[in-house]
Amino acid sequence: MAGQALLLGATGLIGNYLLHQVLAAEVFDTVRLVGRRHPEVDDPRVETVTCELDALASCAPGTFRVDVVFCCLGTTLRKAGSREAFRKVDHDYCVAAATLAKAAGVRHFVMVSAVNANPRGLSYYARVKGETERDVMALGLPRVTFMQPSLLEGERDELRFAEEMGVKAMSLVKPLMGWTRADWLPIPAEHVATAMWMATTTDGPACQRLRYRDIERLVDDSKTLVER
Repeated sequence: MAGQALLLGATGLIGNYLLHQVLAAEVFDTVRLVGRRHPEVDDPRVETVTCELDALASCAPGTFRVDVVFCCLGTTLRKAGSREAFRKVDHDYCVAAATLAKAAGVRHFVMVSAVNANPRGLSYYARVKGETERDVMALGLPRVTFMQPSLLEGERDELRFAEEMGVKAMSLVKPLMGWTRADWLPIPAEHVATAMWMATTTDGPACQRLRYRDIERLVDDSKTLVER
């Protein structure tokens, strides 16, 4: 497909994979990166807009006038340092981006969420993720895709001890759970990135939530697409 995409969170685990994948697969004519800092990429298709996420609305006019917005923003309670700071990243910034996307006429908003997203969830993390999905959906975008992975496998810049331990523990039982629905199995961050851009290559419902098996199916489909 041709067109323009905007990517938020390109320096993160999933966002960095996504950036390099869409460039390699030649999915978009232009990939616009918006944020405070950007990965070093030498490619004429990449545009950068340096903007504090607290001030997304102050970005240059037309910044969000693209076909697809990929939102890979996210942090952890530990890294954020407080519930308020965590909510600012995982809710406020994401909803602000979706609001700008709606105003600019974006046709597809693709966002990283979580498998346990639920506005009435037991954990604060789950509730924030669920509230973010709810508030993004309330904007009435033409199409929204929520990626709902469980624990992510991949090399990170920072150490997330609890998540690393969770991935290791789940990897021991993963061979025994392959026949189940498997939503809670760890999944490579690279696969989540693949599923994000693959979701934009075909028509779909106004709202879809993709979990483990959906993501892996799109990864398999991508191999066929790239071989053409």
